[in-house]
Amino acid sequence: MSSYLEKLPYGLAIFLWICAPACGSHSTEGADGGTAGIGGATASGGTGGAAGSGAGNGGVAGVGGSAGAGGTGIVSDSGTCGCVTGHVGWGMDGGLVVYQETSALEICSVFSHQRMSRAPGPPSLSCEQDIGNCPAGVSAGDVTRAIASTDVQAAIAAAPVLYGEDPRAYDGQVLRIQIRSALIEIGVPCRVAGCKPIPAGVQSLGTLLQTLTKEQLAREPCKNIFPMAPCVSGPCPPPL
Repeated sequence: MSSYLEKLPYGLAIFLWICAPACGSHSTEGADGGTAGIGGATASGGTGGAAGSGAGNGGVAGVGGSAGAGGTGIVSDSGTCGCVTGHVGWGMDGGLVVYQETSALEICSVFSHQRMSRAPGPPSLSCEQDIGNCPAGVSAGDVTRAIASTDVQAAIAAAPVLYGEDPRAYDGQVLRIQIRSALIEIGVPCRVAGCKPIPAGVQSLGTLLQTLTKEQLAREPCKNIFPMAPCVSGPCPPPL
């Protein structure tokens, strides 16, 4: 290097002698510039750290920079749609019917419906489907919130319990609701003394569950198994 500088004009030789270490240092750091992107790996749920600005290998994307810790793109459920935390079953009981229909919610938001024959002949049918994430109609969260009401919680504590009059003595029906192991029955409005009036929250839960059955039986695949055709010959199943 010294012999090369001796052949150059004095001013240019001094300039190159000063510049060479600085320029060489910049070139070396550029090869490691990509390490700046490592910060993306520690961004909580982030989209990744900024890639290094250097031209060296790794500068196009820092290590782990494509996704920060927890940054998988999965968004946790806020609880608006909700889940049932245990078995919730319902259906009409009693009456002179050929078969009994029951519905249930299990495993967070899985709806099932069964038609069990009470006499030889008609086959038993069943279907199962997820009600979906925040459906347009009744959701698992709606059911959970209805169960959390003061009236329903009191009914669970008093279970087994019958509210209203029991019409099964004259071939009527009651709505049976089972929440885990608690059995709640809803009859007809009280007309005699000694009858337990139907609490508003319990009645609302019953209506909500029957609405859920109607909505889900109108969706596939349950729709294909339980077509909502009108009953034209008796005995017919009770209306939901």
